Amino acid sequence: MSTGAESGPASVHIAHNANRCVDVRDWVSGNGGRLQLWDCTGSANQKWSRY
Repeated sequence: MSTGAESGPASVHIAHNANRCVDVRDWVSGNGGRLQLWDCTGSANQKWSRY
């Protein structure tokens, strides 16, 4: 995850395609949500945090 300064959730960009981000399909917020590559929009379903 390339975030620069660690200050909250960030988007995950795919190295060979900077216009695609890891995205939670259908905005599922619970366990079992499927991931997909999608155009980067900056929306909440494309924000990730490390724990």
